[in-house]
Amino acid sequence: MVQRRDFLYYATGAVAAGVTGTAIWGLGRAMGPTAATQHDKNLYVDISDLEEGRQLTVKFRQRPVFIRHRTQEEVDQARATQLEDLFDTATRSISSDRHWRHTVTGSADDRERSVDPEGRYIVLWGICTKEGCVPLGDRSGDYYGWFCPCCGTHYDTSGRFRKGPAPHNMYIPNYEWDAETMTVALIDETSPLPLSDKELDRILYGDVSENQR
Repeated sequence: MVQRRDFLYYATGAVAAGVTGTAIWGLGRAMGPTAATQHDKNLYVDISDLEEGRQLTVKFRQRPVFIRHRTQEEVDQARATQLEDLFDTATRSISSDRHWRHTVTGSADDRERSVDPEGRYIVLWGICTKEGCVPLGDRSGDYYGWFCPCCGTHYDTSGRFRKGPAPHNMYIPNYEWDAETMTVALIDETSPLPLSDKELDRILYGDVSENQR
């Protein structure tokens, strides 16, 4: 009996180690730059191969960003929800600077939160607005969106919190959408803006008038 118990103990440990290793490899693969390219601190993500019903997670400014290709059912669920049924009726964009400040950019209507007019795609900061944990995806929680196991907050298919202690809906990153190339450009606000001609002249020539040049 002792030998049998020892065998089961070590066998169970080996299986657990294998599962853990597989989970870590899968997470690393999901967070990797497979479909993304870095340029001038911005991150350009090609989502042309992102299948319907699947989510891509990329790492941007040391935090995860969720890009989901929603099914028509998910879009319908999100757009059938009325604003008066929500705890938080605002959409907030969170900056990627070191202060991680958020500002209200619109209502929580799904048409203002989705990337394209049809609502097929949505881009979210992959952080719970309660404690900053990473919510579970793949239609998790009571509203088939995302669920945070740390605090118990449930988010719907538009990333709006519907149950739990979270104070806000999931934040939206600053991004640009190119429908032709199917590319999402995540914008880093800490990048310096291009100099105007006037600013460049001031650097090159100093504060002099046009007649003095």
